[in-house]
Amino acid sequence: MARGSEETKDAGEIHPEAAPDRLTVDRVSGEYGPVVRCSGELTLQTSGILQQELDRLEPMGHAVLTVNLSGCDFIDVDGLMTLLEGYRRLRETGRRMALVAGGGIPGRLLQVLGVDGILPVFPREEVAALALRGAGPRPPAPATWEEARDRTLQRWRVIRETLAQDPEEALRLMTSMFALCDLSEDLFEERTAPAHARCQFCPLFHALGGRRQDLGCRSVLEPIVDAVRAGDTGLARSKIDGLMQTIAEMPLTEDDQTPGHPLGECVPATGGTRVLLEPGPAGGGSDDS
Repeated sequence: MARGSEETKDAGEIHPEAAPDRLTVDRVSGEYGPVVRCSGELTLQTSGILQQELDRLEPMGHAVLTVNLSGCDFIDVDGLMTLLEGYRRLRETGRRMALVAGGGIPGRLLQVLGVDGILPVFPREEVAALALRGAGPRPPAPATWEEARDRTLQRWRVIRETLAQDPEEALRLMTSMFALCDLSEDLFEERTAPAHARCQFCPLFHALGGRRQDLGCRSVLEPIVDAVRAGDTGLARSKIDGLMQTIAEMPLTEDDQTPGHPLGECVPATGGTRVLLEPGPAGGGSDDS
């Protein structure tokens, strides 16, 4: 996916030439629901990409939707209005939106426009999660990859059985954090070697190919979500069965993983040489698996 321009722009200025592919939107699972990460330029020309993602997630019933803007090098008023409209819709159904802004252009812009007086704005994703859980500790992660795999498979069995009776609940469950995510998050927080994405610590991420589109398991989750949305329960179950087989058969790393080091590197979405993901912006959170 294309990144926005690396040149810093004045907040609030509209660039008519900005193209839709100058905004990258990634989705990962978070402790309290999906985290949508925006990188590049959020403008009149690109805000539809974010709007499409919000429209996709809002019906799933998560209590909180977090949008991370710390990777944006430019935001205009139309981009902000997309966020505020999404916040309004969530609030009408008793749910919340949290923003992560970092310490650069997004944070300054939200402060100048008074957005931080309308909805909560945090410097980093982990600070947002801490506030949402009431400053308490994060629930303990599984002690081993074997336990994390077993708990993840159990969640997918529940999702598979829930599809026909309550598809919206199934969608909510499949876009929430799994046990594999919890253990990967612990390892990411304890890392002693450079790593941009917590997915780099997850065996499932690497079993899927370790590409950018595998962050947050999106390469396998999106086809399942699409099948559920289309009412094709049979296709959704078939794809879930395939994913569960991958999880059951993937190699684990209890013995050969160096403490504090990721399992491997990340392949770009286009394939080719395996390279680490570029370091994230200051204030940004980790990527999920």
